[in-house]
Amino acid sequence: MEKIGLAPEGKQYVLRTVSISGRVKDILNFVQEEFTDSLQTAKKRIKTGGLLVAVRSKSEADKHVAYYAEHGLKTSYELEDELW
Repeated sequence: MEKIGLAPEGKQYVLRTVSISGRVKDILNFVQEEFTDSLQTAKKRIKTGGLLVAVRSKSEADKHVAYYAEHGLKTSYELEDELW
């Protein structure tokens, strides 16, 4: 992927997790709290690795991943060029 800089004014990149691992209880609690999901929806997100977050830059995406790690989640992600 080419180097991604700051998104244009009023636009955001999509941070999409590709995989999530860690203690199941930690992951479920985190996803439910952060994304205000029901247990069923949280499980579905985790199974598909589908956490989506809008970010303005790669450094902001890295901060999200570090925040996830602080809560016991190991993630890999893609920063999509698609702008919201």
